Amino acid sequence: MKLAPLTLALVALLPLAARSGHADPAPVGERVAAAAGILRAKQSSPHPIPQNVIDAARGVAIVSLSRGGFIFGGQRGTGLVIARTRGALGPSWSAPIAFNMSGGSFGAQIGYEKVSYIFILNTDAALQSFLGDDGAWWAAGTALAGVQIYTQADGVYGGATVGGVTLRLDRDANRHAYGDAFNTRDIINGHTQRPQSAAKLYELLNGVPEE
Repeated sequence: MKLAPLTLALVALLPLAARSGHADPAPVGERVAAAAGILRAKQSSPHPIPQNVIDAARGVAIVSLSRGGFIFGGQRGTGLVIARTRGALGPSWSAPIAFNMSGGSFGAQIGYEKVSYIFILNTDAALQSFLGDDGAWWAAGTALAGVQIYTQADGVYGGATVGGVTLRLDRDANRHAYGDAFNTRDIINGHTQRPQSAAKLYELLNGVPEE
């Protein structure tokens, strides 16, 4: 039985609408692998992020987001943020911190797509906006001070929408990775051991050519 485009859009939206406020938790290791894939794809594309932009960043956040809708829409995603650290051996990167992103929208919209975002965080305030326990809220279309955003989409989605997203730390994923007493300040200051699984991601951030 063939489904009409409208029906397909609504079917695609159902899982998002049911869980738009509660993204499924994903272990930090899975997010590291996803982030490395997103960054690899971007840096091997015709329009990579200039290495000097990454080198000058205070931090980098990478998000994988799904969104869809028909009139009413929803979006949810998972990501991680990594801070630039300054140690005795020179600049480096912190261990990754997991967060979730979710939101809703209303307007002339239809479809479903997966979007990957890379946020270049150029200030301490921009970095902190990804680390707030109370959840940062961004209005759709609002420019974020101190942030450069790179994106890639896979899917069909269109329309002018009104809405925003909420970003919160994924405390369960972070506890699983770093223990019950994990502290975001210790992590971004480079005082928490970096996971071995993130080695390839750090190489990509540092512009190390892949063999």
